[in-house]
Amino acid sequence: MTFSLVAANAHAYTHDSLSGITQRAAFLSLVPLSTIASITDLVSGIFGVIASLSTLGRNKHLLRETNTHIKSFGNIISAPYLNLLKTINPNAPFTNPKHQPTGYLAPCFISPPSKKATEFRSSDNFFHRHISSRLSYALTSIVAIISRALDGVIGTIAAPISILTLGKFQCINNAAFHGLKAPALLTDLFYLSAIFINPFIFTP
Repeated sequence: MTFSLVAANAHAYTHDSLSGITQRAAFLSLVPLSTIASITDLVSGIFGVIASLSTLGRNKHLLRETNTHIKSFGNIISAPYLNLLKTINPNAPFTNPKHQPTGYLAPCFISPPSKKATEFRSSDNFFHRHISSRLSYALTSIVAIISRALDGVIGTIAAPISILTLGKFQCINNAAFHGLKAPALLTDLFYLSAIFINPFIFTP
């Protein structure tokens, strides 16, 4: 279990049965906690990246654990924002923030080339399996950089508007929360770099 997941589980206890003041206090305490959790996961992930590179990705268990920790970095801004907004307005509406794709526009842009790369990787054709798949993963990396940058801009603009409007508008809250997941680019690049080196590195 990652440190960010522990913080997310703590978030679950700030439910509606608590009084308004208690709810706000709980959400406020989660602002620094969620930030520290994401940073701790990132540090663990960086050590994992170094260890994974030193073994050329041969230790798949280590690789998966590293990927899990690195994933948490996508929450380093979005989670504190969510908790800060919930401190201001515990009833601020979101569309299932824990179960939506990691990002605002990024998932829509990253998915097509990533799926095509996976198709090439599964092909019986040697060229597609080893060359086309790698080229597609390289293209996916470029798409990820651009789309995550766009997400960052959207999140940066939407977040202060969301806070100034006291979180009353769900569409703005969603744009801010998912846009602020732009740091998940680190997860994308780690995964895509590893799979570029060895397209079958994450397969069982």
